[in-house]
Amino acid sequence: LIPMGSWDESLESTIEQALKLREEIKASLAQAASSSWQATSLFNNYWPRFNIGASGSYSSFNRTSGLPGDIVSANSRSLVWDGGVGVGFTWQLFDGGISAAEAENRKALARAAMDQAANDRLKITQEVEQNYSDYLTNQLALESTKAQANSARAAATAVRARFAAGVTDMASVVQILNLALNAANNYATAVRGYNRAVAGLYRSSARWPATSKQLLQQRVQQLQQR
Repeated sequence: LIPMGSWDESLESTIEQALKLREEIKASLAQAASSSWQATSLFNNYWPRFNIGASGSYSSFNRTSGLPGDIVSANSRSLVWDGGVGVGFTWQLFDGGISAAEAENRKALARAAMDQAANDRLKITQEVEQNYSDYLTNQLALESTKAQANSARAAATAVRARFAAGVTDMASVVQILNLALNAANNYATAVRGYNRAVAGLYRSSARWPATSKQLLQQRVQQLQQR
């Protein structure tokens, strides 16, 4: 295991990016806007409506009269124009309150969607803060366990050399090697926690890792060729 990448953004910029890009917030805001427009449209049913219509037509006729073989024939041409303009007016004064009730329902849906968007913002902010805290904690653990693993590895090398020279016994070698194994396991655990924390920050902030862009483009091309 090796540490995969790092996170260079501050907590504030990470939260800002997450609130800007996360699809949950966008979906809730879109639902709120749609319900609000539907409510406005239903309320507008109670206003008078004017409409203007126009139509027209044009016809041209060419006629030739005479018998086959005649040297002179009579030709005539006529043009016909036709058109009209109309003005309409409708006003639905009362419909039993159906449109008003439905409009109020749409307004309630819009408010609920806005509340959901606010709730999504809070949840996403908390998620980013938790992932950022995990990242800092695992970063410190990674540095500490790496130093311990290096020290344990150096101690294991030294004790093997002393054992080869007959200076120490096998019990000491086994003890030092066990300490080195525990230090290596602790470092591997810290690396896994660090990588999970970095992945959590990418996921919660809706940000693509730089190394994934090429893989993403390849996948998109594969899907387009099917």
